[in-house]
Amino acid sequence: MLEFYDIFYLFVLYTSSFFLIFWLLVALDRIFNEPKKENKKLEKFPLVSITIPAWNEKKRIWKTMKSVVDLNYPKDKIELFVMDDGSKDGTKKVVKEFIEKYSDS
Repeated sequence: MLEFYDIFYLFVLYTSSFFLIFWLLVALDRIFNEPKKENKKLEKFPLVSITIPAWNEKKRIWKTMKSVVDLNYPKDKIELFVMDDGSKDGTKKVVKEFIEKYSDS
């Protein structure tokens, strides 16, 4: 007849064997079935429209528009819209100066 210690020993042996086999299979699966990571470059880029809402943003609008111009994306595929909601601080003037400077970008 099996005593308590024998049953406990068999239980521990069974569960540890189960986990050992499980993690061994997981490791082997990762080793042999690891997907190859390829850096694919896009051949066709969609047109992207970026809208910047602005209201009294004279201090920050230049930096915001510059970050859009500096994106790693084809410049001919980016449309930038600045929506000025009646600013009183000269935001419109800053946007016009930006357009004059970066109109070829």
